[in-house]
Amino acid sequence: MLDSVAKSKALFAILLCTPFFGVAIDLYTPSFPYMQSYFQTSALMIKWTVSSFMMGSFIGMLLFGTLAERFGRRGLMLANLLLFVILAILVMMATSILGVIVLRFLMGIAVGATASINRAQTSDIFSATEIMKVSSTMTIIWGLGPIVAPFIGGYLQHYIGWQANFGFLALYCVIIFFAMYAYVPEAYGHKKPLKLKLIASNYKKILSNLQFVSAVLQCGILYGIMIFFSILGPFYIQTKLGYSAVFYGYLALGVGLFYLAGTLTRRLLIQKGERFIMRLAFSLMLIVNIVCLLLSLMISGDLLLLLVDVYLSVFSAGLLYSIFLGRCLSIFPELAGTAGAISGAGVMLTIAAISAIGGVISVQSLSGFLLIFLITALISCLIHYFER
Repeated sequence: MLDSVAKSKALFAILLCTPFFGVAIDLYTPSFPYMQSYFQTSALMIKWTVSSFMMGSFIGMLLFGTLAERFGRRGLMLANLLLFVILAILVMMATSILGVIVLRFLMGIAVGATASINRAQTSDIFSATEIMKVSSTMTIIWGLGPIVAPFIGGYLQHYIGWQANFGFLALYCVIIFFAMYAYVPEAYGHKKPLKLKLIASNYKKILSNLQFVSAVLQCGILYGIMIFFSILGPFYIQTKLGYSAVFYGYLALGVGLFYLAGTLTRRLLIQKGERFIMRLAFSLMLIVNIVCLLLSLMISGDLLLLLVDVYLSVFSAGLLYSIFLGRCLSIFPELAGTAGAISGAGVMLTIAAISAIGGVISVQSLSGFLLIFLITALISCLIHYFER
């Protein structure tokens, strides 16, 4: 057992790693149009750098969530952090967009692994009572990734260039590596042999639970709302509307802040009960998307309507996300490690599908942009309706 000082140090390293996933996705999104020009490629290929990253994250989370039960956490965590640093540097040196897509896929594996192991380390180090407090802090810190990343990325693009984003990621990862090396010991003392039949049986039990699968899909779709903005927003706002990367970074900062506001509002409303919060969030999401889409067909004002729609949709997602995440983690307490790995991987797979869809969509008008958000909201509402 670690003493209170050692636990505080370990918590610092864990929290430092928590927003890593969001930063690795969103930091370079303001550079999308510039990367398209640099590599002389299509917007579709640039968007695929996100889709490949998500698919890699799915594999990394599922694979290393299982391997960490057999080989422990510390070594795998440090190895994947080092791998990420190397891959980020290679992206800076890439000469083709295909090379970037492949490297981003491998980076996704490394980030998925660190995210999965980071959660497992938290369970190893802290007691059940402590985890309740720690997980609340982790949720807020996790939300900081999408908030600050594009804001920083906009300035890096403006003053240095797209390569600076990956240099920043490499530096950030080095800092996480040394914090993990110094402060997080191997606290997992009962490594388990890999029993494939038992693993398959547990997977079947978990995946046959409709409530669990529904919650996983909801987490992926709700986070996917922000992913749609990250993939489509840079090209629409910077290329079509003519705004700068720095300006886009400020708008993306607003997206993150509204998501965080949603999560904090959910805490304030917690005594009202989950049913009240879900009814409020789904109603707000549907009404806002329908009204904004109808207004876009009647009046001008591309940017203002877009921001109202996106910000309130993301606020609604913030209200809902932690509810469905809690369901993912609470339905199978006796299989918490496996359920956590499957839920994380399932969310990544859903987001990967959403980012792939976003990759093939070319938004030419505000109404087209808003229609995508309305369809996403409708799918989320329908899943909730049929799951009940």
